[in-house]
Amino acid sequence: MTEQTFVGVKSARGWTVGLFAAMAVAACYTGADSTFDGTPGGGSAGAGGVAGGAGAGGGGGSSDCLPTAVQQLLDAQCVSCHGNTLVGGAPFPTRNLADLQAPDPSAPGATVAEGSLARILSDTMPPGGGLSGAQKTAYQQWIAAGAQGVACGGAGGAGGGGGDPYGTPTTCTSSSNWSGSNGSRMRPGESCNKCHNFGISGTVYPTAHEPNDCNGVSTTMQVVVTDANGNTVLTLNTNSAGNFRSNSAIPAGGHVKVVANGSERAMAATPSSGDCNLCHTEQGAQSAPGRIMAP
Repeated sequence: MTEQTFVGVKSARGWTVGLFAAMAVAACYTGADSTFDGTPGGGSAGAGGVAGGAGAGGGGGSSDCLPTAVQQLLDAQCVSCHGNTLVGGAPFPTRNLADLQAPDPSAPGATVAEGSLARILSDTMPPGGGLSGAQKTAYQQWIAAGAQGVACGGAGGAGGGGGDPYGTPTTCTSSSNWSGSNGSRMRPGESCNKCHNFGISGTVYPTAHEPNDCNGVSTTMQVVVTDANGNTVLTLNTNSAGNFRSNSAIPAGGHVKVVANGSERAMAATPSSGDCNLCHTEQGAQSAPGRIMAP
């Protein structure tokens, strides 16, 4: 596989783990995947909305949903560990309003939402920190306003929400496979360093569980490597098979994320191996929940 070119992408800290419980550090994989689709922000609170959230609140219907910004935060940062299946020692799910309003077993007298806030603000969660000030503020404002639900399906509500992006079947989304030829598109999903000695390599897929040799994302995405201070040191483009690689290694204390169309999927802690597909297998290995998923 040929080395990808450097392109300019705004640096940010990064695949991010769940917000609310400590993760055991695995030998290969040190953080579970999750998507974040932009900085929470937007209009002032409407009926049932949240200031600094996704915009005007919606009306009508059940009020059992979360404001869009909060639900997106759960789906993006939490449910890979705190989902329908608890991963890496996560003690409880954080999928939806009911989960956040449940008692926090580690903070007597507090709800999960309240107990999690201190851990978020202290950067205890996610492990190693990594949440932006805007993300913290959006969550803090919702709790300060009473941590109440909003109308489902409205402009300020997140609809049904609470799904688990890793609770999907194995499928080859692209319906196309490696042709058998050598080069940068060879063997998507497989460990590159079985044969090579790349500093970082892997495959980005549209869903969490895709078989070896199935081609990944065909649209160009960026794999961004940052140093311990959050400065971008390497940016790689995925190719038409979803593959990326570089001879440059991840720096000590560095982080990795996938960026596409203003969205990102980031790893909170430093991976101990740049051979990403070694852990991001079809079903996941070394505590990885599955493939490197596109944001």
